[in-house]
Amino acid sequence: MLHSIFWLLKSTTIGFVIPCPDPYTIGQVYILYAFVFTGTVWTLFFTEKEFGKFMNFSRLSILLACFAFALFWRPALSEACENGGPVLSITVITQSPEAISEVNFKLTDLEDMAPVQFMTNTPWTEGVQEFTGIWMSQILDALNIRTGVVQMTAINDYSISLEVTEFKPGGALLAFKRNGELLSPRKKGPFWLVWNYDSNPAFRTESIYSNSIWQLDRVTISR
Repeated sequence: MLHSIFWLLKSTTIGFVIPCPDPYTIGQVYILYAFVFTGTVWTLFFTEKEFGKFMNFSRLSILLACFAFALFWRPALSEACENGGPVLSITVITQSPEAISEVNFKLTDLEDMAPVQFMTNTPWTEGVQEFTGIWMSQILDALNIRTGVVQMTAINDYSISLEVTEFKPGGALLAFKRNGELLSPRKKGPFWLVWNYDSNPAFRTESIYSNSIWQLDRVTISR
């Protein structure tokens, strides 16, 4: 048992980065930091034999020390986490005149844009789901984008590309909540591009399904 624990901690690296969680998982971040730091200390300073001796007389004190360290030192938490919600990064690339600009939509910004809700079944969930978000067409209007190509990229670098003209009110919704809860990466967040699939047969096609990108966190618009 001790052998397994030691090598599990040996696999922990000091470069571990915790992804931005939603507000309900901040406590989990602190716990993860504690174990990451503990594993790093044991990895750097103890052999397996010394680790066994160390566990016998001071494991509680080191765990408490690591938890305190994690509680007061939180550099891996991004500004988005500190502000209590996800951030959608949008980069606009203009060809003529050549220019690049970036806009970050925080959760508070999106909530000020009068979010809409609808209920629908999806091929990836069980039962009817309630989605809350902003029409992508509304976001493009806010940026005064009328033409161009929108590339949407997920945390795992999966991406889709659509013409700006394909986004219409009542079509693609940039959802940030499902069933009243913020979307975390484990629940296909921080953003999920969804359609009201039950409302129109045109939304139940392979093309629409393949464009229903989840874990979306950045958008690039070229025009």
